[in-house]
Amino acid sequence: MRIYHILLELVIYICIGSLATWLYHRFGKKSLPGKFWVGAFVGTAGAVIISLLASMKDWFTSLMIWLMVPKINGDLYFRINLLAAFIGAILFVYILRRISHNR
Repeated sequence: MRIYHILLELVIYICIGSLATWLYHRFGKKSLPGKFWVGAFVGTAGAVIISLLASMKDWFTSLMIWLMVPKINGDLYFRINLLAAFIGAILFVYILRRISHNR
């Protein structure tokens, strides 16, 4: 895999994690420890971990590809399952909030 694809996937994961943090903070009306930056880091980690776990199951990968196929001009430019990454980011930001609730 070329370095371009790795960097593109990293940027997409960071964007998904940051978006999940912003949405959680904006609509959940909850504060996070470390404010946006820690939440974005945890959301990005969640996006990566859950996306990788989701790609291990054959049927789940097929379903996600059917739901969201990241193709541009017929070429698959990145292998990120966008839906699974977003769900993972939201889940990890939620867990961060639950862990640090009473601090």
